[in-house]
Amino acid sequence: MKLSTISTILAVGQADFQTDVSMSPSAQSDWVGRMMAIRRNRRDDGLGGEIDGDKAFRPLAAMIMYMQGSDVYDEFVHNADDFEKELAKIEEKYTAYGCYCWTKTAAVGMHSVRGQTKDMTDHICQELYTCYKCVNMDYSKTYSDVDYFVEFTTDKQGNRELDCKLNNAQQDAENICECDKQFAKQIARTEIACKNGDAPHPMFGEYCLDEQYRTRNGINMDTNKKGSFKPIEQCIKKESNDGERFDKDKCCGMYPNRHPYDSTARQCCRTRQFSDNGVDFKEIFGLMRNGDCKDMGGDVVISKDGDPHEYSVVE
Repeated sequence: MKLSTISTILAVGQADFQTDVSMSPSAQSDWVGRMMAIRRNRRDDGLGGEIDGDKAFRPLAAMIMYMQGSDVYDEFVHNADDFEKELAKIEEKYTAYGCYCWTKTAAVGMHSVRGQTKDMTDHICQELYTCYKCVNMDYSKTYSDVDYFVEFTTDKQGNRELDCKLNNAQQDAENICECDKQFAKQIARTEIACKNGDAPHPMFGEYCLDEQYRTRNGINMDTNKKGSFKPIEQCIKKESNDGERFDKDKCCGMYPNRHPYDSTARQCCRTRQFSDNGVDFKEIFGLMRNGDCKDMGGDVVISKDGDPHEYSVVE
């Protein structure tokens, strides 16, 4: 996947990722331009050639790094070499892990063994995997074939943000960008929760990585030896109680919260959540067993071919 980083970043201290440092737009822009000048494209080796594999993870790592608070005054990042080392550390940390986190390393690409996730990080990787899968189903493209732009910026409250709006609206580029954006933001939040010692998530478990889930393709950070986790053998397959197949044929929801499903066993259900004024509402999409959507007061919908954000009612 090709990713061009736009060096028009405005970075200030913000609420979610606290820092006492504020800086001018020009200083931050210079920092990003200097650090990303050689490898702004996910598949560009800087010499006019194309590369895939572990180099393709670097834009994701840069997005994580930014959302975790790195900036021009970062204690550890002063030049392009430092920047590359930090990206490599992030890749080493979040790949070759669990059942979904690039279990065979970033060089091989993302794939799933369809097991139950091991912790919050593994769950976030699973969400990214399903987001990519829907892009493949919606556009007949793999995530590595799509080019997109992302802008490192801030919102109105000064919180760090990643903006995908430079891409064609609601097309494959913007949707892949939204997949990666959500992954980076969630990983950054999980890192903070781990450092704060937060209690495990009631559904997805621990926020901190557990090196017992480091696969044999990675290095256990506790022992500095090869990992021992075997995804194919140790990722327990989820058993469906409603006859749903592992092979999915449709997707439900809006990017980046879009999920594949087996239409012979489940339905995409759209409901409306109204605001206090009783007039304004937002649409909520969820997967339900066949027959349950109408009982919940929703509409069974399917997205139109070629436009995953346009739905038609089937029941």
